[in-house]
Amino acid sequence: MGDFHHTQCKECDLHLQANFIRYRRGLRMPSHIDGCRRLSILVSGALREASEGHCEDSAPGSVALKSPQLVHRNQFGPDGATILSVILPDVALRRIGVGPDRLVDWRWRHDGTSSLLGLRLACALRLEAGASVEAELIAICRWFQREAAHPHPPGCETLGRDGADKASSYRDSLRAPSASRWHRVRRALETPGPPPDMDALARVEGVHPVTLARLFRQRFGCSPTRYRQRWRALSVARELLGGDDDLVAVALDHGFSDLSHMSRVFTRELGLPPGRFRALLNRRSAEPSPMLESFKTEWSVPL
Repeated sequence: MGDFHHTQCKECDLHLQANFIRYRRGLRMPSHIDGCRRLSILVSGALREASEGHCEDSAPGSVALKSPQLVHRNQFGPDGATILSVILPDVALRRIGVGPDRLVDWRWRHDGTSSLLGLRLACALRLEAGASVEAELIAICRWFQREAAHPHPPGCETLGRDGADKASSYRDSLRAPSASRWHRVRRALETPGPPPDMDALARVEGVHPVTLARLFRQRFGCSPTRYRQRWRALSVARELLGGDDDLVAVALDHGFSDLSHMSRVFTRELGLPPGRFRALLNRRSAEPSPMLESFKTEWSVPL
């Protein structure tokens, strides 16, 4: 299937297998069981996955965690798909402080922190940066554990890191916007173009601007400004994964003042500049095997 690279575990003989796999266009895989806990990150292309009557359509940046006994079937898009697949043995999860029985059930995540963490992990693996791989793997596994304890409804994942999702006082809870109002605030921050007027948003939601900013940080784990930067960086990442447009044009299309501005924000959120990111993960950056139309590279992650 391709070339394999191994790094000996620093403390034991534990090997964690991570593969980039390219699936050929239009491929259909019948119902099957992986037999292992698997973290999947869609790097490019499209995938439809179904399990127990539920179907998920995934796009670049989508992330899923699958249990060993999950019965599922797959259909890949007209351009195929490239997936980063990380097998997570229970012993590896326990070593990094994650309880296998406390992880979320199968569901593809399409936005938010999980996508950023998944793409950061993919970049670290392509760079074969051992310390970064370990740090990013721990971050995304612990995110899934937190998500199991405090789940978001489908389609409502946010770009916060460690938000408590609650107000700090009873008075704040009375003034906090409802879920539908938070949805409006988030959508305003995610809209391309100039940043929204937070004072005007606060007036619409019936709170003081300082209160809105404080409650936003408590709920989503970051300031409104940082949330907007993360969303824009993720939007740029998705475009870079599937296209080869000029970076200056990408920056302007996503509301950045220039390429340098986009590069600063992107590097802070994804860990490396946009040009390097595209060179590592763009669908054209690795050629498939002539026989299988797929490539597979394996790492052993030190834990």
